[in-house]
Amino acid sequence: MVGPWGGTGGYPWDDGVYSTIRQIVVTHGAAIDSIRIEYDLKGRSVWSETHGGTDGGSETDKVKLDFPDEVLVSVSGHYGSVCGTPVIIRSLTFQSNSSKYGPFGTEDGTPFSLPVSSGKIIGFHGRSGSYLNSIGFYLKQVHFPNPLNSPATPRSLPSAHSRNGYSFTGGDTGADMVLAVRDRGVMLFMLAINQNSMQTHHQTTVELSGTRWFLSPVTMEIEELQP
Repeated sequence: MVGPWGGTGGYPWDDGVYSTIRQIVVTHGAAIDSIRIEYDLKGRSVWSETHGGTDGGSETDKVKLDFPDEVLVSVSGHYGSVCGTPVIIRSLTFQSNSSKYGPFGTEDGTPFSLPVSSGKIIGFHGRSGSYLNSIGFYLKQVHFPNPLNSPATPRSLPSAHSRNGYSFTGGDTGADMVLAVRDRGVMLFMLAINQNSMQTHHQTTVELSGTRWFLSPVTMEIEELQP
């Protein structure tokens, strides 16, 4: 359980915990008048009560998640007073593992945020009366696989190699890039470039017909090594 954020007016409410969130209905104007949540409980839809007033609010929006793949991971917003009211929730923004929804209400007052973490929101709690006075959350730790954050597994080659009859050498940790040099479709030579060698400005060499060549990591030019 985290939170709640907001004021101490109104009456406490607690939806408890579920499998995940399917959608959220938000009524708002100068502040958040009310929210109502559709939960999922092991494949069954469960609606919460309406938390807040039912008469105010100039707009009603639905945040409908792409269940079951899309989950709610973070909520942020503002809380403060409106024309002398007790402290209430002024705005809400919802963040899923794939999209951002909002802001709903008015972004004015004190900001708050439930940081994005390796978890999903599975329940809400807070206080409400004529408005949504405060809001908090129940979290469940989950793992979201992200190929962009997963390090690639390099395919390494031995430190000494032979390809098409030509020998070439690289660092002893394997080649990170192979550079092939052709002339009119005929393979002249091939260089195995090691990342560690490039970072330390070592030359990568190749021997062809008794002549040694090297690739400069600074200029990226191929030059003949003089005896």
